Amino acid sequence: MKYIKTKNGEELMARTVIIPEEIEKERIKKRQIQILMSDEPGNYDNEELKGLLLKYLSEDRTTPRRIREILFPLCIKHATVTREMIKKELMGKREASDEGKAGIILTTISREIGIKKRDYIRQLIRYDRPNPWEKENYRLVDEYKGLVKYALNEVAEQGRKREEP
Repeated sequence: MKYIKTKNGEELMARTVIIPEEIEKERIKKRQIQILMSDEPGNYDNEELKGLLLKYLSEDRTTPRRIREILFPLCIKHATVTREMIKKELMGKREASDEGKAGIILTTISREIGIKKRDYIRQLIRYDRPNPWEKENYRLVDEYKGLVKYALNEVAEQGRKREEP
C-alpha cells in the first residue's frame, strides 16, 4: 500500500500487487478470443454452397470485398494464382501502396480463408502450404468455377441495383 497526497490536497491509497507470470499469462489467454483455424474444405451441396457464397460475398467487410474483387477474379483468369500475383493486383487496384502493405493484406485474406467456419470457401478454392504459416498457389476447384462466376455477377448486380436512384 502506498499513501499519496495530490497537489489539490486529495489523499489517495495506491495498492500494488505482484502477480506471478504464469497466472497473468493464463488471464490473458482467457481474455483472447479463440478463432479456430482449418485447412479442411467443406462438403456442401451446390444450393447450400451457393447460398453461403452469396451471403459471404455480399458482406460489407473489407476482406470479403477483396476476395470478391481480387482473389476470385484472379483465380477465374488463371489456373494458379501466386502470392506475388495477388500482391501485384492489390497494388494495381490501389488497395496497397507498396509490397509490404500488400503482404499484410494478403495475410488477412489468407487468414480469412483459413477460419474453420469458412469451410465453404475452402470447398471452392485450394492452396498449397509451402510453410505452416503460409498459403501459396491458390486455385479454384474446376467444378465450382461456374458457381463462383455466377455469385460474383449476382453480387455485382445487387450492388448496381442499390446504387440506382
